[in-house]
This record gives sequence, C-alpha cells and structure tokens, in this order.
Amino acid sequence: MILDDLEELIIPLRNSILAPIEFPVPDFRLDLESRSESPERQFTHIHQMCTLHAENFAISHKIKLVSLIDGYQVVAKSENPLGPYLFARSVMELAAFVYRVSIELNKIKGEPDNDWKGKGRAYFKLIVRARMATTDPKKRQALIDAGCPAESLEPLNVMHCIKLLVSDSEASESLSHQYEKLCDYVHHNLSSQVTSSSGFRVGYTARSAGGGGLIMPKGGSIDRYEYPTPQKAALAVQETLPVVIKCVELCLKHLNKMPYTPFSQAQIREMTGSDLGFTMVSAPPHQQKPSVEAAHLQRKLVNRSPYVEPGRNDPCYCGSGKKFKFCHGNGKMTVH
Repeated sequence: MILDDLEELIIPLRNSILAPIEFPVPDFRLDLESRSESPERQFTHIHQMCTLHAENFAISHKIKLVSLIDGYQVVAKSENPLGPYLFARSVMELAAFVYRVSIELNKIKGEPDNDWKGKGRAYFKLIVRARMATTDPKKRQALIDAGCPAESLEPLNVMHCIKLLVSDSEASESLSHQYEKLCDYVHHNLSSQVTSSSGFRVGYTARSAGGGGLIMPKGGSIDRYEYPTPQKAALAVQETLPVVIKCVELCLKHLNKMPYTPFSQAQIREMTGSDLGFTMVSAPPHQQKPSVEAAHLQRKLVNRSPYVEPGRNDPCYCGSGKKFKFCHGNGKMTVH
C-alpha cells in the first residue's frame, strides 16, 4: 500500500464537500405538545428535526474525515516519525464513532412503524447526543442555556465504540489490537520514545556531534538520537497506512448506510403527503424572494441553489428568534 491508494480512496468524498452547503439549525428538543392536536404534525416535526440533525452530522463528519486524512498525508510526506500514529488513532476513533451511531440509528429505524412516536424520540435523542456531546464546560453551559438537555451532552464512550467496531467481522481481522498499539504512541509510553531513536549499535564509545564521548570499558548497546529519522518515519507509514485505509473504508460505508430519518419512505408519504416530508415553497419570479426557511430547504432538497440572504428585518436563519440585522446580519461572524 502507498499514500496514493489513500488519496484515491478519498477523492470522491473530497469532491463531494468542495461546494459549500448550509442547513437550518434544528431544535435541541422536540416540541410535540404544541402539535398535540395533530398526529400528522407531530410526525412531520419529528421527521424534519431528525433529518436536519442527521444532515448536519453527516456533512460535518465527512469534512472531519478529509481533514484527518490531509493531516495524515502531511506528516507522512514530511517524514515525521510520530505523526502517522497520532492521526491513525484519530481516524480509527472517528470510524468507531460513526460505526456505533450508524448501527444504533439503523436499529431504531428497524422498530415497528406503529410506535412512530417512540422510535422518533429515540432517534432524535441519539442523533442530538452524537452531535452535541462535549466535555468543554463553557460549551456545555452554553448549550444548556440554549435548551439542550444535559443528558444529550454526555459523550459516547470511545472505548465502547472501538470494541463494537473491532467485533464486526469485517473489521476484526485487520483492526484487532491496533487501537492499543496506536495508543501506546499517543500516551508517551515506550513506543513513542522509540520513534526518537534512529537505532542502536554495539560499541565502546557513545559519541556526540560535538566530538565528545562516553567510554564504556566493557562495551555495550548504544542508542542514537537524532531528528529527522527517515527510517522510523517510513516504518510509521508502513504500520499505520493499512489501518487508516481500512478505517476510512468503514467510515464511508457507515456514513452512507446511516438513515437520515427514523421512518420508512412509505410512512413518510402516508403521514406527510410527500416523499420528502418537507413542504417545498418557491416564489414566482414576479414576487419577492422566497422565505429564508424555504430557501434553505430548497437548496438542500432540490438543487442546492446559491445562498439567498434574508432581509434585515427577517428572522435570522440560525433560529435564534432575533431579526437578521441583530444576529448574523450584524457584520460579526458567530462561530459555533
């Protein structure tokens, strides 16, 4: 295997994320009470909130995967002896995380259609947790203040994700025990220290570049330290590239298999009257531009047309409830 094999694998994904795309920011909680008079409205609300969270989850993790592969390639090409192990571990953790989320969402979707409210709540709870969980105290508090349930902020246990991944018949042979090996490089144990040494020899004098030396009357093993160490860098790529390629394959597979709604196509059509479960709104050419909400949905579900900026007094597209001119239209970029 060579680095070109990895790039060839990632090219379709890389091309798919080149064009910018935007999604509405979905709610952190389901609001079924205000729609209690209509099961159809409740169903539509669940479907739409789940779909929007799933879309946000999928695109963010596709971009993250490409970012990690770019990082891996940079350290590999620069002959960094430690970097490939660090990026390989992160790629494996991402693959395990996506694997678990995709498997569990598919299990939820497989539940009977007659309990659509229960399976909808279960899907929504998991996808929100998969997106929003964080250990950062400031982010946690900000999300709680914004209405996100505290239980949705508990991260999925990475070791549990790894165990699920390596238990899969498709991954067990190539990935078994690889995570522990990669962790030994990340945790500054023996393996990571060995990357700093270009090798050892047997002799009587350990020498420095300045010309000095330590003499051992009986002789012995002598370690040599220097940077860079091209042979260790080559070994790092040799040991990690098969793992990275396998994890990329699994990550892509389960991102593609992940359901974007807990409901079947037939049930969506029955309960909403449309195949998408979203009401498409388009303004005739002679009328004003479409609403912000319609523009967002149209870009995603129809043709991803260019961004339609809201008017200054329109509701902001982020869902804050503020006017656009007082929120994202005030000239300041909000990072979240």
